[in-house]
Amino acid sequence: MYDWLDTIKNVSGVELAHPYRVRAIAAAQVKTDAIDAHTLAQLLRVDLIPRAYVPGSATRQLREVVRQRVFLVRMRTMVKNRIQALLARHHVPLPAVSDIFGKRGRDYLSKVQLEAAAQELLRQDLELLTALSAEIRATEKWLQRATQGDRRVELLLTIPGLGALPAMVVALELTRLCASRVPPNLPPTRG
Repeated sequence: MYDWLDTIKNVSGVELAHPYRVRAIAAAQVKTDAIDAHTLAQLLRVDLIPRAYVPGSATRQLREVVRQRVFLVRMRTMVKNRIQALLARHHVPLPAVSDIFGKRGRDYLSKVQLEAAAQELLRQDLELLTALSAEIRATEKWLQRATQGDRRVELLLTIPGLGALPAMVVALELTRLCASRVPPNLPPTRG
């Protein structure tokens, strides 16, 4: 809605009120959309709207990509769990490997023989696992390219134990906290 309103020609600016800080509306005894709109208009008129931070479009887009990666990882975990449940239902012994979904484990899984329907399910799930892993890698590469040269990410990577992906996520979330307080030696935030 914010993006849509911001594109309308006769709208001079869009202010997003912080929902938890607009106490005048939250504390009202009688609540209707008309009353809330009137109260917000009065608060805006006297510049008393507690504004919510709205990151720039570039930051919002990067956050969407991060959320997509989280979604893909959850889906991959679900598929891995399905495969393990299928193997357990059919009493398939697991090989002595550290990761059943690693290279040696995947080689083993490709040779497992089950009854017809279960074999087809295993094949489909393994193909889905491969596709999801490829999409996750592609998303991570895209994020890496998009945040390459970002001074915030570079600084965060100097923290022991903080990897590239968590550094990108922290940088995108810290944008909100640091939007108005960027030290002079850092470039302005990207959105």
